[in-house]
Order: sequence, then C-alpha cells, then structure tokens
Amino acid sequence: MKFAQAVLWLLFLLLIGRQIQSSQNSPPPQSGKRFQSSLAKVANASPIPLFSDSESNSLLRFGSRQTSIWQPPLPQWPNQQKVSLPLDLPIQKFEPNEQTGHQDWTYRSQHFEFISNAPLRDHVVREFSALFELTQLYCKQLPFHLSRLQEKPKQKLQVRLIENYHHYLREGGASGSGGIYLTEPDLILIPFEGLGLKKSHDSYALETDRSNQTLMHEATHMMMRGPLLKDGWFVEGAAEYVATIPMRQNSLRLQEHHESIKRYITSFGINNGGGHNLGKHIELAPLKTLMECDYHQFQKIENGYPYSLLVFYYFAHSDGSGNAARLISYAQALNEGQKSHTARKILLANRDYTTLEEKIVSAWKKDGISLTFRK
Repeated sequence: MKFAQAVLWLLFLLLIGRQIQSSQNSPPPQSGKRFQSSLAKVANASPIPLFSDSESNSLLRFGSRQTSIWQPPLPQWPNQQKVSLPLDLPIQKFEPNEQTGHQDWTYRSQHFEFISNAPLRDHVVREFSALFELTQLYCKQLPFHLSRLQEKPKQKLQVRLIENYHHYLREGGASGSGGIYLTEPDLILIPFEGLGLKKSHDSYALETDRSNQTLMHEATHMMMRGPLLKDGWFVEGAAEYVATIPMRQNSLRLQEHHESIKRYITSFGINNGGGHNLGKHIELAPLKTLMECDYHQFQKIENGYPYSLLVFYYFAHSDGSGNAARLISYAQALNEGQKSHTARKILLANRDYTTLEEKIVSAWKKDGISLTFRK
C-alpha cells in the first residue's frame, strides 16, 4: 500500500514538472503579441499625424483598459519676448582689388555676404546686416525643417546691393519692388533705395523711418529654400508673418508682433511702413481658391499677400489647440516630398472649406477684423 502511494506521488510530481516546463516554453499571451505588433506599427508609421480636435494621443485597447502610446512632443512655436543681437555686430570688409579682378565692395556678417557696387560706411552695413541676421536667427527657431539652416553651410548667403535702380531691373529685379529673392542663382537682389539708402554728400546713409518688411520677406524666402517653397499661400504667408515682426536696436520685438500684423493688414502698418490698408471689413476669395492654386495663380488673387498672412496666422496660433500642430505636420509632409494635395489634408483635418472658413472668420472676429469669403 505504501509502495503504491509512493508510485502515485512520484507520477504526480513528474506531471507537475512537465506542465511547468511547457508553460515556460510556450509563446506569450495573445494580448502581449498585439502590444508588440502595435508598437512596431507606431515605430514604422509615417510621423505625419492626421487627427481631429478631440484626438491628442494614440490608444491601444485591451478589453476595457486603455494604454496611451508615448509620442514625442511637437516642436514649440517661438515664444520668446525678444530675439536680439549685439549692437557691435562684427563685420568684415573687402575693397575692390585689381589684382584679383574684384570690382565690388564685399561685406560679410556671420551668415551673409553683401556685395555692393558702391562703398558703404561700416555703421550702415552693420545696421542692415543685423536685419538679415535677425531674420536668419528667427527662422532657425521656427518648428519647420529648414534644411539650409540645419546643415553646415558651404558658403555665406549671397545678397547683391545695386546702386542704380535700372541696373537692378536689368539683373532680374521686379519693377516697383524693393528687393527680390531669385531661387536661381540663390541670391537676393536689393536696390539701394529698397534698402533705405540715400546719398548724403559723398556717401550713403540709411533713412531712419524706412520699412524693413520687404527685406525680411525676401530673406525668409531664402531661409525656406527647398521643398517648402511650393504652395503660394504658405510661401508668402510665412514670409509676410516674419516680415511683420517689429525690429528696434538689433532686436525683434515679438511681444508687439500680433498688433503689428493687424496694423499691416487693416491700415498702413507701424510707422506707415507698407501696410495694405484693407480696413476691418475684408472680402476674400474662397479659401479653396487660395489653398489649391499653384504659385502662378496665387499671384493673380486679389490681396493675396495679406490674405495668405491671415490664413497662416490662423493655422499658427488659432487652429485646434493653438499649438500649430497641423501647420507643423503639413510642412513636415512637404519636406518629405508629399504632394501638396496630400499635405493639405492635414490642415483640413476632415473639415470642408466652408467649415474652415467659419473657423477663420470666428478667430479673427475676436481681434475686431470681419472677414467675408466670396462664394
């Protein structure tokens, strides 16, 4: 009897041992496989988020349990109160040299090379070069991938200063303009009068009440060179946005930017500096027309530049949670080579144009600007 009990007990222990070994060699539970598979999809998925106002995190569901997948935070929109440079900005000067064949005066700041066909005083060069350096610094802090600002430059950015306006037109300048960025050969052309330079005795001086907007606008185009220079409303909206930041004493006064934009659109701007004077009741072309046209068609839209600024500002500061999430992702899609109509879906976020027009109207109404979109 005792022998039989011992045998049964031994068989029982052997059976338990096999179950333990089987459990250790078996695959993980099905829920664990789903979790690993979902993380793999997240890791390999496109980083362009298509989300609605109510969606802020991706969720995995296990029965009644929800587990949030960690996502890296979106880059923050520049929110500094001031972007500044030292007043004594270092400048290098190179005069014409017969031996080398250089006929122009060359001035170099940290990131720019200014080539002028007339000599300029050091303090004048220092003042306008600060404007370009501040624009470069601000654009570098925008939450967009600007490849030319994030890669080590092969050479300084080129700006050509032309004393005679007719020569400016002959070299590619646009009639009536105070400056232009030429994508080929990647150069900003500026006539002296567009820079605010006026002849005083035997040299040039800067006008104290000049507007910097044209130069900052064209410099922004240069900073955005690459895949982002595609959709007219975005290209010009971004340039107008940066160009309307007030500058004083080598500083960008970001705390005054919003008021500057409103004055630029509704009146003649700060210090009457090139505003559009559209008033506070503005009629605009349909939003679909603005956002779906190519760059050539954009140039034909009435008040296209202030219009693009109104829309750009909305997506930067008012859309969704007000953190520019869709605008950042839209720019990311363009940088990745996506077609405009594909990237545009991020901004629409399953909304039709009529709905988006209503949101833009509501946002600007809070600032006392009444918008009407033509049908």
